[in-house]
Amino acid sequence: MRASYGALLLMAIVSGPVSRSPMRALKRVADVPADGTVALRAAAANPILRLSLRIRVAFGLAIVFLMIAKPAAGESLLVLALVSMVTIATSLTRRPTRSTAVQGYR
Repeated sequence: MRASYGALLLMAIVSGPVSRSPMRALKRVADVPADGTVALRAAAANPILRLSLRIRVAFGLAIVFLMIAKPAAGESLLVLALVSMVTIATSLTRRPTRSTAVQGYR
């Protein structure tokens, strides 16, 4: 159970500071009244934002599993380590192709 609470704390720590500057950039672009669709897509296509979202979803599902299954401490840490490695590995290997509008902006 402690691993679940630790994972919640880790999820909050990782998602806050890591995605803060890309989220601020996205908000600045979204607040511009002009038609900034291309700029908005470019800001939203930041890989840090996608990685942060994937990590939060994966850790959330792992926390639900840990709270339901209630494994021992070693198994809990193993589950969390596997979730983080799989999430990072899939984020690095499956990079989505950017749309032509975003490619033209950069």
